[in-house]
Amino acid sequence: MALLAADGSPAVIGETTGRWLERTDFVFCGDDHQDDDVREIGPHTFPRDWPDVYDESHALRALLRRKGPCAAKRVSVVPDPEEEHLFLVDGLRMHYLMSLLNAEAVRDHSGLDIVQGWAIYDLIEDVTGAAFVAERYWWNTTADGTWVDFTPRPEHLQQLLLVEAFTPCPAAQAVPLTAEHEALAGRLLGLRFPKARRAGRRGVILKAKVPPLGGGDGALSSTAPARSPGETLAQTQEPACKEPTSLLEPAAEATGSRSTAAASPTSPQGTSMSASVEMPRTASPSAEMAPAARRPFPSAVRVMDGEEAKSLVKRVRQGDHTALDEALQRVEASTEICDRLVMAGICAAIPGQLRNSSSALAALRLLALVSRLSLTIAAPGGGLYRQVAETFVKADGIQPLVYLASAEVEAASLAAEALGHICFRSPFTQAKAAKAGAIR
Repeated sequence: MALLAADGSPAVIGETTGRWLERTDFVFCGDDHQDDDVREIGPHTFPRDWPDVYDESHALRALLRRKGPCAAKRVSVVPDPEEEHLFLVDGLRMHYLMSLLNAEAVRDHSGLDIVQGWAIYDLIEDVTGAAFVAERYWWNTTADGTWVDFTPRPEHLQQLLLVEAFTPCPAAQAVPLTAEHEALAGRLLGLRFPKARRAGRRGVILKAKVPPLGGGDGALSSTAPARSPGETLAQTQEPACKEPTSLLEPAAEATGSRSTAAASPTSPQGTSMSASVEMPRTASPSAEMAPAARRPFPSAVRVMDGEEAKSLVKRVRQGDHTALDEALQRVEASTEICDRLVMAGICAAIPGQLRNSSSALAALRLLALVSRLSLTIAAPGGGLYRQVAETFVKADGIQPLVYLASAEVEAASLAAEALGHICFRSPFTQAKAAKAGAIR
């Protein structure tokens, strides 16, 4: 299996230049492993017994501590890219064992910043937590700080443990390919991509299978075809060539009996978007959802401090129906209270109540009002609406919101209104909504 040049052609020793992996790009740790040679490395995988091993392994702590060889600024488990991220790199070719080249290509194509650090693997020939190897590695980060890694990862792994370097080192300069580079790559490719070697395909082209929501500033664009229900993201393989290179197996598609619900919300810019979402077969939303009775609340609403806002948010999170009504009336009385509640995390507390039929309508009223007012309130980073969208999405609120867009009239209209506000000028949120079935 040959290495590839940046243009996808087979690399030639002494002629093709690139940033190839070298022995100095690897750090071993663990008793009797510090002097291991990566050219003789054995099988390695995602750290076993995660996350407990992170706290319990002396070898791993020594590797990542502030004065360790791979001093860590931030550590995170990074899964395969989701479809909303694949929209940003649709059509890009990714190379095996060339994370820097891949990260630079993503940055140049989509503007995503580069993060430099290490990928951590567990040496499985030793006992759990005893020995690890760190590989110098580059990946990207979105505007909201989410790490995304598009470099093809070992065939048996769906996630990597990535560590941002506390003190990044300068990127290596491109050098001509040597026999040592090729031998090291050959060993790693054989261990990590055995199916790719047997298949003899030419590389990986990233494809997004779900079309983005249209309209609005910063809306995503993609040439990918529309998906059918149940279709998943995939990495498209380039045709086989005479020189065997590499392949990633396509993701398997899930099947099952599901029903589809739909509505037509309107975005803040007036763009109509159809909302549909696959849900397990249940009774109709109208039959499940009990009307939320408006409870009495004193008409005089005073401005609340930060602690009071946190207390109210906590009550909402715990399912206190009176808290939802109290929050609604306070937000109606003051945009300052709206700001306080958003910063205290009200939009992260609402999704849980959207899933509860007895509180869903009250939660929708509050969400629709908060999301609408957030478009008019200034905040650090470009408007309070960004905070609303980010916290709501991180709390997995999009799926139940899209589902409620097919409920009875009041709930459907409130859900459509809130969805339009939350998707305003947010490609990431628009992609989340698309993945949840908000367009078809």
